[in-house]
Amino acid sequence: IRQHIDWLLINKPLMILIGTKVAIYLSVFASLTTALFFFKSILKLDESTFFMVFGVQTIVSIAFLPVCNLLVKKIGKKPAYMLSLIGFAVVVLSWLLAGPDESTELLMGRACLLGAFGAGAHLYGQSMLIDTFALDYKQTGQRREGVLAASFSFVEKACMALAPFIVGFLLSTLGFDKELDPSADQSASAVFAIPLGVIWIPVACQLISVFLLRFYRLTETDL
Repeated sequence: IRQHIDWLLINKPLMILIGTKVAIYLSVFASLTTALFFFKSILKLDESTFFMVFGVQTIVSIAFLPVCNLLVKKIGKKPAYMLSLIGFAVVVLSWLLAGPDESTELLMGRACLLGAFGAGAHLYGQSMLIDTFALDYKQTGQRREGVLAASFSFVEKACMALAPFIVGFLLSTLGFDKELDPSADQSASAVFAIPLGVIWIPVACQLISVFLLRFYRLTETDL
């Protein structure tokens, strides 16, 4: 086990991508934990609208994958990845402008943009991950894709458990009442906690990922 850890540590591009994955997974699961509360308690919208927005975002994300492939051929993986993360963060910040009178057009517009930028954030990260596997083989002379993939799976599951716990603790501490009717107003502290999970944690995590990618210097010529 110690040897495998040592091999991970010498692969700096891989460690950087693991860092970005931790941040992104925390962002995703923090948002998923609070998004429905945000729609019901802040925007005063019903669950059907929430699932409609989420469905549109998912469909656009899938449909946009070929466009992401074209973009990466134009500007490269790392710039495309950073562009996707920054774009996603900007769109998430726009939720600060949303309110109970939010139009369906604006909701669908955000869903489309989040789907487009989210597709890039997923695709480019996975593509760069494969490059780090190739670098690992070059450094160690061994095919260890299974071990490396398992490491990423562990990171994903850890973040899946950690993010809802953190956000749930914040909501509980700040007085969020999940039994309260959606049309009723939450306490001021609870109203602060919900955007924290939907907006501020995801934005901070995207920016942390962008910062980490500044130190990622693996190129095709290195493989």
